Amino acid sequence: MKCEKCGGKGDISKDKQNYLEECPSCNGSGNVEAAGLSFKLAIELWGIESQLGMLQEECGEAITAVNKLRRVSFGQPLRMTTMPSEAIDFLMQEVADVMLVCEQIKVCYPKEFKLAYEEKYNRFVAMISKANNKEAVK
Repeated sequence: MKCEKCGGKGDISKDKQNYLEECPSCNGSGNVEAAGLSFKLAIELWGIESQLGMLQEECGEAITAVNKLRRVSFGQPLRMTTMPSEAIDFLMQEVADVMLVCEQIKVCYPKEFKLAYEEKYNRFVAMISKANNKEAVK
């Protein structure tokens, strides 16, 4: 079944900036049922406790990747053994792992997630708006 939000493209456009974002309804797959079923199946196979442990592990790996990118991009050049592009690739791999596990956790608590996400998103938008207004005054 094609996602109604993105029309099966897997991404949605944001107005004004031609910015594409992964469709949150189908998780970028273009197919609502396939995305949701995969995450539900993972929880059924391994259980929520196991996947919470995976979330901890993947977040730790993402933190390591952020630290590596910061060192490579902003650190001491003499200590560099990794190119910035390799560090970016490593970070993106770890971010993808975190997002996949988060989607599994979200399946278990959809109402709670929706409320928390809306609250955090609205707070984020307010912060951006406030910062943008301060910049405009300068």
